[in-house]
Amino acid sequence: MTGMVHNVQTLSLAYFLTGDERYAGRTTLRLRTWFLGPKTRMNPNRNYAQFIPGQREGRGAGLIDLHHFDSIGDAIGLLAGSKAWTEADQKEMQTWFGQYLDWLQTSKNGKHEAAAENNQGTFYDTQVIAISLFLGKKNLAQQVALEGRTKRIARQIEPDGRQPMELRRTNAWSYSLFNLQALFDLASLSERAGVNVWHYDTADGRTIRRALDYVIPFAIDPKTWPHKQIRSWSNDGLVPLLYQAAIQYKDTSYLDLCRRILRDRLLPDRANLLYAPAWPVSNHQLRPQEKGGAVRSSEEEQVEGSP
Repeated sequence: MTGMVHNVQTLSLAYFLTGDERYAGRTTLRLRTWFLGPKTRMNPNRNYAQFIPGQREGRGAGLIDLHHFDSIGDAIGLLAGSKAWTEADQKEMQTWFGQYLDWLQTSKNGKHEAAAENNQGTFYDTQVIAISLFLGKKNLAQQVALEGRTKRIARQIEPDGRQPMELRRTNAWSYSLFNLQALFDLASLSERAGVNVWHYDTADGRTIRRALDYVIPFAIDPKTWPHKQIRSWSNDGLVPLLYQAAIQYKDTSYLDLCRRILRDRLLPDRANLLYAPAWPVSNHQLRPQEKGGAVRSSEEEQVEGSP
């Protein structure tokens, strides 16, 4: 399932950037096989997610396995104008996601995740908002986005930026970045629904930006991390977050941090296609831009120096 979503993301982006119908055709094949084909389609629910034979049929936590589903609507949008993706495909996909959205809101497992106070709850919100936007249900998207500011940011982030629910895990670093990804997705999707989550700030200073700033020193020096992390250490998940932070908060120091933390691993990251870097990339090297590099204010809030 995760492989399918990653392939759909890659192929739809390749079609959008090149106009090559082969990529649209392969994207369509994957979407039809997974969601629409009578013999192969997934049912629009997660009734049996993370089941254990003899113990439980499924549980709400299994919804986290679909956290990538908030990108499916974007991938379909990138196919606009292709010969492969038809009007019938669009209608059938909207029917599928309409049924899945109903399940998310009414089922026992769905309600369980809606009430979750950690990353599972955040990713529940991103799914509901993304699907609502895909279906044209902007009022529902706005409602969940507004509630998300108090349910997720105000409750999950401490004034100093710590995320206590994620720090309890044996892989506290991985889960802190995982929920940061969810919070950034929540902010990005909420923006499309007309709700500003990027700059939401509680009276005692709980913000998405502060949660990001909290983890940065430990990305630079992992040995100083005071919590558990039993798996291998990775900073890769920070790349798109730092890129977006540079754009949203008009602060190119986040891009400098990308170079400092990841160095040569930054060049092949997909974020270079999705977000405008503030330095030129050439000859397989990342070089700081000598002049400029400041974020300009425009309709799309892009970083100066974008291609």
